[in-house]
Parts: sequence; C-alpha cells; structure tokens
Amino acid sequence: MLNQTMQLDGFIERIARETCPDSLWLAVTGFLAGNGFDKVIRIRCCPQGVRVRTTMSEGFQAYYSENAFERDDPFLEHCLTAPETVPTGEDYLKDYSYLTERGQSLIRAAGEDGFRAGFSVPSPMHLGPVTIGWNLGSSLGRKDVESLRRDREPLLRLALMAVQERLDFPQDALGSGLSQQARMQRVLSRREHQCLSLIADGLRIKAIAAELGIKPVTVDLHLANARKKLGAATREQAVALAFGAKDRR
Repeated sequence: MLNQTMQLDGFIERIARETCPDSLWLAVTGFLAGNGFDKVIRIRCCPQGVRVRTTMSEGFQAYYSENAFERDDPFLEHCLTAPETVPTGEDYLKDYSYLTERGQSLIRAAGEDGFRAGFSVPSPMHLGPVTIGWNLGSSLGRKDVESLRRDREPLLRLALMAVQERLDFPQDALGSGLSQQARMQRVLSRREHQCLSLIADGLRIKAIAAELGIKPVTVDLHLANARKKLGAATREQAVALAFGAKDRR
C-alpha cells in the first residue's frame, strides 16, 4: 500500500505541471500501463458528439470506423452508463451470450489487437449532459487482470479522477473572462470545494479526511486539482481565489 501511495503521489506531482490535454493523456496512459493496463479507451459523450481517446492501434481504430461500430458498440450500450464496473474483453465473451454477433466480432478484433481482459470505469463525477467512461484493458489474461484489480483498482480510479475534467480542455481556457467566484463555481467539483473550504477553516489533511470520510491521499488529490483549476501556486492562494472575502457556504 505504501508503494502505491508513493506511485500516486509521483503521478499527481507530474500532472500538476501539465496543462496540455495531450500531455495529460500520455501521463495517465503511461501510469495505467505501468500498472498492467496497456489498452485504454476513454469515451466522452455530449450533445455535440462523441470523442474517443485510445491507445489501441491505428489499424483497430480504422476497422472500428470503417465498420461504423459507434452505432452498436457493446461498451456504449452496456458499460458506459452502468452504475458499476463491468468486466470487458475477449476473455469474458463467454459470460455475455446476449451480445450480438456483430458486438462479439468487435470484441474479438480488440482481442487480436491485444485487449484480452479489462474492466469499465464509469465517471464518478456529475458533468451535466456529458457522460464519460473508461475501458481499461490489458494484454494480460483474465486471471492476471482480476488479480490486478483486487490489488490496484482504487489506485487506478484515483488516477483517473485526477485527470478527468482536464483531458478535454486546455487549463487556461477554463473560466476565461469570469470573476474569480464565478470561475470557482464553474470548474470546481463539490469535493474540491469542500476540501478548500475546510482548509480555509484551518483543518489539516487528516482532519479533513476524517470529516469527509475519505482518505488523506484523496484530500491531497482534490486540493491539487482545485489549485490547478484556479491557477494557484499554493493552497492558500487557491482559497483566496475561490472565496475571497465572501461566505463559503
């Protein structure tokens, strides 16, 4: 557990210096690959359309596009909006007999490209009409992937949360032209707001974690995200930018 905490701390320190979505993507996919998940698909659906980022090969992406799988991709239908994680990949096909032949053929094609087993991660954030989901796959087999999930899934989820909203827009474009208070309301998540508010009240990290019922490393993560979103060099500056002299409630 200590090694995983150090891993996450190093990852958060790295992405704190990044503002480019492409650089953040390389950072998070590198982190995932280092933990056994080298086949990653991230799907963002909104009223303006669907955006996909993936580490799958160009050949697989061309196969997907040429056959218009966006119309009936099993991930979109069964995993993207599911409230819990769903095992994915060719090694789980026998568990999903309800899939159409076309859906099964897509999963087999992904298997040929190295995606043998994995799991879906629905977004834990509330982003209005936007739906985001991750499909974390591995070239390892089902047994190894299930072992990795038991050991590392919480770590991987924290890493995804750290980059979630930052993968779609340049950081300096968030809140441009808004007042500091309006900017805070626009970009901060509820947890980030809570953590900053409790910092302003003088609580330390462990006390905030106890107050909110989360881990200290998660508090650090929320504060790092809030600081980056507000363009603050320190936590104290983030508090000043977020709240100013106004009431925090």
